[in-house]
Amino acid sequence: MRALPPYEQATLDLDLPVLEAWASRHPDRVAGLVVDRAGFEAGIGHVLLIVEIHDHTAVRRTHTELAPLLSRPEHLRVRTRFPEPVDLHVPPDRPVPLPPRVLTPYEQATLDLDLPVLKVWAEEHPGLVAEVNVDRQAFDSNVGHVVLVLEVRDHTAVRRTQAEVGALLQRPEHLRVRVWAPDPAELELLSRLVWDLQSTTDTQIAGTGPDPVTGLLQVALDRRDPEFTARLRAIHPGWIQVLPDPQEMPVPLARPVS
Repeated sequence: MRALPPYEQATLDLDLPVLEAWASRHPDRVAGLVVDRAGFEAGIGHVLLIVEIHDHTAVRRTHTELAPLLSRPEHLRVRTRFPEPVDLHVPPDRPVPLPPRVLTPYEQATLDLDLPVLKVWAEEHPGLVAEVNVDRQAFDSNVGHVVLVLEVRDHTAVRRTQAEVGALLQRPEHLRVRVWAPDPAELELLSRLVWDLQSTTDTQIAGTGPDPVTGLLQVALDRRDPEFTARLRAIHPGWIQVLPDPQEMPVPLARPVS
């Protein structure tokens, strides 16, 4: 669990006591208070303060009532609490995964020689490079070598980057340049954070889905709303694209159930 930076801790210090006091005055209305760190822990959002209520028809009214009391109302979410489902499925025994193989001197030398060069190059090109990774899958499966993976944001720059970076390495045959895309689980979480803001505005979210080229999250609204657009983009800067005009998502993500 990541340590909270001052900004996130201040959200708890400023507004959590206010919510606790309000909840104590409305015991028949409030089912519980939750501090949701999921977006923060995943590195794509902030710590959220969630008020869970019994009556689904009172979500918007509760949000409107609570928001003026808080210092950071943008981190407030109000949702209905439903009973936890009972999982009657007993999963079968799963094989214990084998530990990763110890790197041979040859494979370790690939990391020692070229990984520092890749990291320096990535730091010099922050607008292009999204991530630098070590891919051990082929080596651990005993079918290949450890490869160094450079993930770039621009799909048109893959071949150019491969040629430019490869010339700097001792073992360019172990370099792979790929187009970066968010993890699907992270994209689903980001979509949920977007839909959580629906109760705070009259502008309707028409849909969310991955951009077919960049993989970033696209959000379609039913009208132009610069203020709401700025709030959506601020959830995780650089990851959310708000479409300029209402349109249907080519690959929509399912809307979360409240």
